[in-house]
Amino acid sequence: MPLYDYDCPKGHRFEAYFTKFRNSTPCRAEGCSESARFVLVSLSGVGEGRFIGSAPVVIHKADDGSVRFPGHANAPVPEGFERVELRTTEEKRRFEREINKNEYKRHQEAQERKEQYFGAIRSKNRAELREAMKHMSPRGRDIAMAAMEARDKRVSQKYEAGFHIEALSMDASNRSHCDDPDGRGRK
Repeated sequence: MPLYDYDCPKGHRFEAYFTKFRNSTPCRAEGCSESARFVLVSLSGVGEGRFIGSAPVVIHKADDGSVRFPGHANAPVPEGFERVELRTTEEKRRFEREINKNEYKRHQEAQERKEQYFGAIRSKNRAELREAMKHMSPRGRDIAMAAMEARDKRVSQKYEAGFHIEALSMDASNRSHCDDPDGRGRK
């Protein structure tokens, strides 16, 4: 569904989704009864890091680096957090990279803890298997050795946090999973 920008005579600007274009719509600002008119957002300055669109992305950030995403731009800021507005495309991309970097770090730490835990168990199990291999047939020893080698050769899957600001990152190139089976897209 397309997203349109509207301005009302009292200075309120908002975005609205409509299946069909509307030249005007009632203003969505609380207590405003004016009729807002469609505006075409200027594309000038896009190369200078400005964002195409009127509303910033609002986040709540704490001193410890934790982030909350409010349900709407005017949501109350929780105690211990500050309101941050990401206005330019570069600010938004920098924020995406920061979140993805932090998530990757958390993933790596979890993988290290997992490896420590399961490494000790694997070591104990292999010692028991090697002891049992002394009493196996040559074919049984070969199978046990092949199983241990296969486990050692396992490659961990690449991890991508995949955090993105949808308005910046979702376009026709990465929405093919939303297409109908005949490839025409949804209406």
